[in-house]
Amino acid sequence: MGEYSMQDALQQFLKRSRLKGGIQALQIEEIWEKIMGKTVAKYTDKIQIINHTLFISTQVAPLKMNCYFRKKK
Repeated sequence: MGEYSMQDALQQFLKRSRLKGGIQALQIEEIWEKIMGKTVAKYTDKIQIINHTLFISTQVAPLKMNCYFRKKK
């Protein structure tokens, strides 16, 4: 068995674990306001990744439509 750096070990762990989606969702939350704007970010309830798909939760109907039309962004 060879030696691994801490970075390599963590990357290998994340590749094999279900935490990867959660960590990616946290990274998206950090830049969500910059991408979508302050108003959208304010009314976004939850951001998660399930099976390589980004899910955004909100109770605001116009925001749902806004997100739907800006899917590709």
